[in-house]
Amino acid sequence: MAASLDPVRASLDRWMTRCKLTVRDHDGEVIPGIRKVEVLPAADRLLVDVPVGMTVDALRAKTGELANAARALACRVWEVPGSPGEAWVEFQHTDILISTVPALPIPQADESGMVPVDLAAVPVGMREDGTGWTIPLLARHVLVAGRSRSGKGSLIWSVLRYLAPAIRAGLVKVTGIDPKGGMELSIGRPLFTRYEADRAEAMVALLEAEADHMDCVALELAGNVRKFTPSMTHPLHLVIVDELATLTAYAPMDVRRRAEYALGRLLTKGAAVGWVVLGCVQEPSKDIIPMRGLFTYRIALGLDTPSQVDMVLGDGMRDLGALADQIPLTAPGMGYALSEFEKNPFRVRAAYVDDDQIRDMAAEYAPITTDANDVEDIPAAPMAGNRNEGQADEAKRPEPVEVVDLEECPPADVTPVVPDSLLAKLRNLPAADGSDGTEAA
Repeated sequence: MAASLDPVRASLDRWMTRCKLTVRDHDGEVIPGIRKVEVLPAADRLLVDVPVGMTVDALRAKTGELANAARALACRVWEVPGSPGEAWVEFQHTDILISTVPALPIPQADESGMVPVDLAAVPVGMREDGTGWTIPLLARHVLVAGRSRSGKGSLIWSVLRYLAPAIRAGLVKVTGIDPKGGMELSIGRPLFTRYEADRAEAMVALLEAEADHMDCVALELAGNVRKFTPSMTHPLHLVIVDELATLTAYAPMDVRRRAEYALGRLLTKGAAVGWVVLGCVQEPSKDIIPMRGLFTYRIALGLDTPSQVDMVLGDGMRDLGALADQIPLTAPGMGYALSEFEKNPFRVRAAYVDDDQIRDMAAEYAPITTDANDVEDIPAAPMAGNRNEGQADEAKRPEPVEVVDLEECPPADVTPVVPDSLLAKLRNLPAADGSDGTEAA
């Protein structure tokens, strides 16, 4: 192994010297040494020791020079979490994101008959190094910012594609709000338990209904569980708003205030009790999205100005390489994201799910049962997926879905403070084993 690294070490020593990334001591020039090499589909990654007298920021400041020295397309440098004095230096040799990323496969049952679903790492596309790109959903809220035609829909449908088995089984319930008159979400409407695309007041009322439902579940779970785990009794609720600005900036004042209040409730409390908001926006300024800071995972697709990049990803992210304002319109779905384990942004591209794939997915994975409005007094919002008053054909009963690496919530051993209509619905949800759930309730 050591012999195989000798050519790499020789090249790196030469590059570091020419880029003036050395430190002088009594023994002469000290150069960052290689500890490990990883060869990825589109990049080579070196784990290096950062010598005393040098910082990771010094390496990061020379990424342009290092990329030129290695004749690479780009160079990235970032710290190793929990390992002071070490850094990763990555040289990208192929731009695999130029081509459209095809739709990712829908999870299928494994040998045990379970469909594994990891809500903490939902596959949605590819990273620039050729590895898969995943985003966290459980206990997170996701903001996708990008100009018109930047590919925000690719994120939405890639998320729903991975969640499809859980949606059919009832472990995930999706609410769709499409202020663009249904132009984006209506093609997959059977996947949505609740859906609204017409009037601003009706869309805000649906957000308020979700917030009220969330409050009821929070009262039931309080004092019984500390960590939310999706179950048939308490599924994960995903609220998708395709264009937030329509409700938070361009609607009448009373509607905007109601929308901000409902979204504020969902974003501050929802993650703890199983509500996730996935919001899309074209203009990410605070004037348009006052609650921008409450979204805990943010993605910058193609944007119009350099300042918008930092609005979405955080101060200084553009200087660290997130050039979202330079993404052309010919690359929809391309953008920059941050990992919870890396401080530097990385380039990504969401997988493209075409119209026929969405229709097929909606036909096959529509929810087996659909809530008939869990909270009373919800305005008429079209409900999708009803089949004989919620009863599915036995032949179409879905495979059981396993939520990966999560413990099952214990049943609440208290009398929940919820409306009778909601309590009845929660008690009559189908159980994971295919029973009607009455006995368990």
